[in-house]
Parts: sequence; C-alpha cells; structure tokens
Amino acid sequence: MDEFLPRERSSTRSQSMIIDGPLPDAFSIFSEFVNGNLDSQSQRVLSELKKISDFQKESIQEVIEKTQSLVSDIIWQRDQFILKIKEECSTRALELKNIILGFTNVDMTRRSSRILKPSYNMPLLEFKREIAISKHNWIKKNQISIRYSENGIDKIQGLKGLTPLLSPMYLGINEANSVTQLLLNRKLGDDGSRYLSHILPYYTNLTSLIMTQNYIGPRGGKFIGSSLSYLRKLNKLSINNDRIKEGIVSIVRALPMIPYLSEVYLSTGMFHEREAGDIGNALSLMQNLEKLSLLGGVLETKGTERICYGLFFLVNLKQLDLSGNSLGPGGTEILCMTLMNLNELECLKLSANGMGSQGGEKIGGLIAKMENLKELWLNSNALGDQGVCELMNQGGSNLQTLKLQDNSIGNIGAKVVLQKGAEWGKLYIIDLSWNSIDDSISGVFKGNEEKYRHFELDFCGMRLNEKLLNSFGFSINV
Repeated sequence: MDEFLPRERSSTRSQSMIIDGPLPDAFSIFSEFVNGNLDSQSQRVLSELKKISDFQKESIQEVIEKTQSLVSDIIWQRDQFILKIKEECSTRALELKNIILGFTNVDMTRRSSRILKPSYNMPLLEFKREIAISKHNWIKKNQISIRYSENGIDKIQGLKGLTPLLSPMYLGINEANSVTQLLLNRKLGDDGSRYLSHILPYYTNLTSLIMTQNYIGPRGGKFIGSSLSYLRKLNKLSINNDRIKEGIVSIVRALPMIPYLSEVYLSTGMFHEREAGDIGNALSLMQNLEKLSLLGGVLETKGTERICYGLFFLVNLKQLDLSGNSLGPGGTEILCMTLMNLNELECLKLSANGMGSQGGEKIGGLIAKMENLKELWLNSNALGDQGVCELMNQGGSNLQTLKLQDNSIGNIGAKVVLQKGAEWGKLYIIDLSWNSIDDSISGVFKGNEEKYRHFELDFCGMRLNEKLLNSFGFSINV
C-alpha cells in the first residue's frame, strides 16, 4: 500500500502537467508537423487552428462581397442623384433664360418705384436639398427641389448684389453678342459676383474681360470661375481683386477651357502651396499663353516647384510676372531651371521675392543663356553688392532694360552694373533708385561720357548732386 501511494501521486502529477501545462506555440507545432512527430494534443490544436482559419477566410470573403455590393449600390444612387439634379437644372435654366429675355422696358408702379417688369410672372431659381438621415442608408433619403423663390423676379431689384453696374447688363442681354470688351471697376461683392456669373455666359463674343477693385471674396471667386468657361472667344483676362485669395483655384481651373486665351493677369490676394498645385496643373494645359502675371502668393520652395510644373509647358510665353510671391533663394533656383526651357521669353518680372545674394547668382546664369530676354525687373530683392555683382558678371548680351530698385546696392555694386552694362552693348535703361549710392558714383562717368551717353539712368530716392550728374550730358533722373 505504501508503495502504491507514491506511484499514484506521481501519476496524478504527470496528468496535471499535461492538462494544466501551457499549450505549445505555433512555431513548435509547425516544426513537429514537418518532422511527423506531433503528439495527440498538438494534432488537436492544429485541427482547431485549421477550422478557425477556414472560418475566418469565409467570413472575410463574405464581408468583401457585402462591401462591394454596398459600394456599387451607393455609386448607383449617387449617379441617379446627380442625373436628377442635371435634368432639373436644365429645365429651370431654360425657364430662367426666357425670363431674362422677356424683360420689357422699365414701368412705373403706383408707388412711383422703378422695377424690372417681366413679360410673365415667374420667380427666381432656388436650389434646396433635404437629407433625412437613416441608420442604414441615408443616400436613399436625399430629396432635392429646384424651384423658383416666392418673391418672383421683382426680387432682383431689391437685392444689393444687383448694382447699377449689372442692371444694364441684364436689360441689354439681347445685344450681348455685340459686346467684345467688358470693364468692371466698381464694387460688386460676393452677391454681385453671383449675379454676374448668371449674365456672363450670354456675352459669348467677349475678347477682353477686366475686373478691378470689385471687393470680391473667396466665395465670389467661385462664382466668377463658374462662368468663365462659357467665354470661348476670350483673349485677355485681368482680375485685380486682392480679397479673392483661395478663390483663385476656381478661376484657374476654368482657364484651360478657354481656347484662345493668351493674356492672363491675376492679382487675387494671398495664396499658398496648396493652391499653387491647382494653378500649376491648369497652366500645364495652356500652351497658347503669351503673357502671364500671377501676383501675391506665398510660394517659397515647394509652392514654386508646383507652379513651375505648369510653367514648363508654356513654350510660347513672352512675358512673365511673378512679383511679390516670396520665392526665396530656393524657389528662385527652381524657377531659373524651369525658365531655361522658355526660349521665347522677352520680359521677366520677379520683384519683391526675397531672393538675396544667392538669387542674384541664379538669375545671372539664367539671363546669360536666354537670347530673347530683353527686360528684367528685380526690384526689392535684397541682392546687395554681392548679388548684383554675381548677376552682372555672368553676362546678358541682349538685355535692354534692367530694374534694380531697393536692393541695398552700394557704390561698388552700382559701378559693376554700369561698367558691365556698357560692355553688353544693348542695355540702355538701368534703374538703381532707392539704393545706397552716393556722389562718388560720378567717378564712373568722368572721362567716359561717350561710353554711357546712350543710357537712361534712374537714381531717385537718394541724396545725389543733381547738377554734377547732369553735367555729363546724358539722361539721368535723380
């Protein structure tokens, strides 16, 4: 009996170890499975793992199929939703056209108030969308309505957005095809831009559209951009409204759809790297562009790189103005590499871009290789004597006009500009106003009057002896 008890205890201990002990890990099971040495417990664990794996595969496949079905259902509903909106908008747009074309002369009411009276009474368009959220599928609950407002067409005259500038355009819409140039230089605001976007599509023969100081914000920029694509004959577009800012994206996206557009001026306020990507994409599709002015951005290196993506394709560009875009030294270097491809460029304006002396070196290398470049503006770039010396020492034989205002240039830099400019041969307009030059600059001209006689020089904003400079007998503006 005493011998049996220890043996029984040891047997019980071994069984508890088998039952309560940790399960073997997957790697050891796999190794034993390869070698064919699996015990019964490991075989059971392996079979359970296979069952779980098969179940997970079936579950994942079922989820994928259900997700694909749901996504296709959502896409179909979205397409039907958009189609319904298009059909409704087309119907109401025709009715709105009939309303506008049905205007008669201005009548007087009993209250002696002047109103625009249509030939029949129909209200303005309104677009509404009601969304009833459902737990499973809210898209099916979307409800849209495109109808006319309750106040009718008389609402036009009561809105502040319809300024005296736009009223004649509404009334003269029957003669819109005879208008080729349009200048808008009064306050419109965002509401006025909205009504202008309704009118512009009827002026299909416009070749020039100039908008300046209209107090248009980002929302108004979207309205203007929505109507530009209808002006298929537009050749010149100028928008000078510094409140548009990020609304510039809507405007530039419409520009590639205007086939004859050759001149663009956009001063729309501050924009950044994100907007620069859209601008670059639009420019890449405008190979017919000859003049481009894009002002007021904060581009730096990354933003300049995105703009240059589009500039690279403008092989017919003759005039480029990127003043006030904060290119910096890094952005200047990227821009110079891009402009090497634009062999037709004749005028380059890069004022107020914070280039520094490094930028002067990059610009100098650029103008030395551009044979057709005749005019260069580098005002307010902090070039200093070092930067301007790097600029001039690399050559620019065909340059005719050089603007270097407000660049902290001293007598040393000014002397290099004048001496090298005379060696280039074709340079005759040099502007060194608002720099750090004193009367000792006259020593450059003394005894070399004939060499500099063809120059037209500007030395404004500095305390110089006007009589002394004018005694050399050539044109100096002090």
